[in-house]
Order: sequence, then C-alpha cells, then structure tokens
Amino acid sequence: MVNSDVVVVGAGIAGLICAQRLRQMGHRVIVVEKSRGLGGRLATRRLSSGHADHGVRCLEVQGALTQGLIDRLCKCQILQPWVDRIHTFDRSGILHLDDSPQPRFTSATGITSVAKFLGTGLEIWHGQRVKGITATAQQTWDLTLEPTGAPSASRLTANALVITIPAPQALALLEPLLHQGLAPDRVAMVRSVKFSPCITSIAAYSAVQQPIATSLPWRAVTFLDDPDLDWVAIDSSKRPDAPCPTVIVQSTARFAKEHLETSDLQRVGQQLLERATVLASWLAAPEVLQVHRWRYAFATQPLPVDCVVADYPLPILCGGDWCGGGDRENGDFDQKHAKFDTRGLRIESALRSGLSAAEQLGMKFQGISLEAASQAVSLSNLKVGAMLAETIDQI
Repeated sequence: MVNSDVVVVGAGIAGLICAQRLRQMGHRVIVVEKSRGLGGRLATRRLSSGHADHGVRCLEVQGALTQGLIDRLCKCQILQPWVDRIHTFDRSGILHLDDSPQPRFTSATGITSVAKFLGTGLEIWHGQRVKGITATAQQTWDLTLEPTGAPSASRLTANALVITIPAPQALALLEPLLHQGLAPDRVAMVRSVKFSPCITSIAAYSAVQQPIATSLPWRAVTFLDDPDLDWVAIDSSKRPDAPCPTVIVQSTARFAKEHLETSDLQRVGQQLLERATVLASWLAAPEVLQVHRWRYAFATQPLPVDCVVADYPLPILCGGDWCGGGDRENGDFDQKHAKFDTRGLRIESALRSGLSAAEQLGMKFQGISLEAASQAVSLSNLKVGAMLAETIDQI
C-alpha cells in the first residue's frame, strides 16, 4: 500500500493543473490515470504515417487562462499558430470563410504535448482504474485500483481526494459513499451533469493525395445544421513536413447517439467519410481508417460552480471541464443538434476548476474547513490568471 497527501483521479487538464499547484505547495500528489497517456480529450493518435489529434481540435483563446497557457506554450515552442479562419459549410452546401480572425494553435508533435507539459514532474500512475473508494477509521481515503495496463500497487491511501474524470464516471465512485456520510446534495450535483457523445474518424491517405490536399481552399470546416457532420479537418496541415494527408472527421452528437453502441465502428467511421465527400470525393477512400468513440465528449449541462466540494467524511473535491457552466450561458449550445462549437469554454473551465480545487484544498491543509475555504475562494479573472502564470512558470 502506498500513502499520499492527495490523490488526483484523472490526468486531463483539470487534474494535471490541480496536481501541479498542490505539488508546488509542498504536498505529495499522485495522479491516477486509467489510460497509457495524458490529457483526456487532449488526445493524439499515433499512425504509421505520423499522428492526428482526434479529440480537442486545437487551442484558442477562450479567456485569461487559455491566453496565459497559449502564450507560455508558444514561448516554449510547444504550440504554433495553425489557422486564423476556418470555413463553415451551410445548409445550402456553400462554404463560407469566417468573417473575423480567431487564431487557432496546435503542436507539430500533437495536441497531447500540452498535457505532457502540464504533467512534467508529477507522479503519475498510468494504466490504473480506480475501482472503489472507502473512508477508513484512520481518517484516510482507501482507493482500490484495477490495472488496465502494467500491474502496480492495488491499494492507495490519501488524506484528500480530487476527482476530475467525467461526471458520470465520478458518480459511480461517489454513490457508494453515501452510506459513509457523503452529502447527498453533492452527489446530486454531479448526477445533474449531462454529456453528449462524439464519434471521430481518423483517416490516412496515400502520399499521392498530398498535393491535392495542400491545394484545397480549406484546412478545417464546421458544419451548420448537418445531422451527421460537425467537423472535418486536414489534420496533417498542422505539420508542414507531413508526407501524406491525414483527415479528422467528427460527428454530431445526434449521429453519435445513434451509433454509440455499435459493434462495427469501422462501418460507422466509413459512413462519416462518405458524408464528408461533399468537400472532396477522395475522402471516401483512405488507406488507413481508425475510429474513436468519445462517450463523454461535451458537457451539455455543466455545473455553474468551479468544483464540487465535500468535507465529510473526508476531503473530496470533484471538477473538470463540466464545471463552470460557461457554454450554455454564453449561447454556444445548440439544443437542436446537441453540440458545442469550438468557441465554448471547456478548456478555460477545466483550468479554472483545477486551480480552484487546489486552492481550496491548500486552505484545508492549513486548518480551514472546506466549507469556509469554498466561501473564501472567490477567483477573479485577474487572480486566477496570476495563479496559472505562477503554476506554469514553475513547471
């Protein structure tokens, strides 16, 4: 059994920035992540011809936190500018270029490079799923782990717990704690969060197609009121030395819900490519096709708070990009087709949620109750921006 001050469940943006902040406060922090990589939906798929970003498409400024992160990553040459304008394919089949520029940033080595930067110096246990949580008589959290990759310790204890996985997965860990005194209203808050899915086709093409791909008038296209397609991008355009075209096609939530439980994802992925031929006929004939199912792609009903906090029976906080609630309040949510555009506040919310959780837990370790800490922590944009700058400057 291994003991830690804090265990963070989930190595997405919120979990990583929270763990960094707590580590820099002097606490021992262990991040438990079920997959082999980092970043959650900051995901890059490796291909024989290179790689492709099949989750988060790119980074763009959504507020003070994303601005600070992008500035620092550009300075470190981890991020580079990609496009200032993207196209929209409207319901009449016409492509329109964005009227106003909105710089988008990517990494030549894949968007997961952002997560690798945020994970620098952290103790991360990969390939470990948290199967259960129990509060012990010794006033610690006891976590039972189930290896999804390389075996490691099957038990882990901590004085405090931060859960930053998608809300439905967090709920499965929280509900058994109700009989140990976890406040029902906190569990109800997590239960109220709703997500929509997405299916992503990752397609690689022959090098013969590279001149054709580079001559296209668009690099990325969003679809307006399409029942199936949400996004198509020449992902290889993020890398000037790419030997052949790689294309990402992402579905609407409506399409994903219809096909989410299918046993033949290849067929569904091919269907998306065939729909994308409205942009270029050769998209239907890849040399390689991989398909990824994002069950929890977009928080369609997020919480209005930065994180969910409970102080009994032991400190436990929950957060992620499903906190903050900015998307619906800013009108980015399209109820008819259940999707978010790329101007949503997901990454901004994730950073804010992780920093807020760390700040409140830091106060708890100084002897302040989480209830008092939650009331005391009022993170203005200026303050939270300074916290992020201080945190990433020490990475």
